[in-house]
Amino acid sequence: MPSQVIELYFHTIGVKTVPIPFNEVYRALEAGTVDGEENSVSNINSKKLYQVQRYMTLSNHSYLGYAVLMNKDYWRSIPKELQNEITAAMEETTQWANQNAIRMNEEQLNEIRQSAHMNVISLTPEQREEWMRAWQPLYKQYEGLIGKEIMNDIRGLQKKYGPQTEPAAKGE
Repeated sequence: MPSQVIELYFHTIGVKTVPIPFNEVYRALEAGTVDGEENSVSNINSKKLYQVQRYMTLSNHSYLGYAVLMNKDYWRSIPKELQNEITAAMEETTQWANQNAIRMNEEQLNEIRQSAHMNVISLTPEQREEWMRAWQPLYKQYEGLIGKEIMNDIRGLQKKYGPQTEPAAKGE
């Protein structure tokens, strides 16, 4: 995926990156144009990338999240009672979606592991810690752009889910 941040964090650990449109990744792997890709388990499974790639490393190095956004002026125009109902519905839906994503991720990862085409490798806690240390300078570099509060939240999540956490358990 074209992203300056993604390119930078991979370059930091010695990986050459090539941005490729998502729908062309299968063909690029099949042709040997690239020898790896970065995607969620669900994308690797649904696009059958495991059929044309020999190895998959579970690193848990990034998070793909979704957000629901609303115009601030419109939100403020909604009666408080309705705001509370929307907020409660979003919290309930988010909890359900996260639990469902974890379940689906585990099922799809098991399907990939059973494939004769791909070897799945999990980084050890020590290897994940090494990656996290290598990327620390990037956090400071992007703090001004992303915001100190968000970066502190990320650091808090790293402490909570540190390198000892198995990626599949978190819905990678």
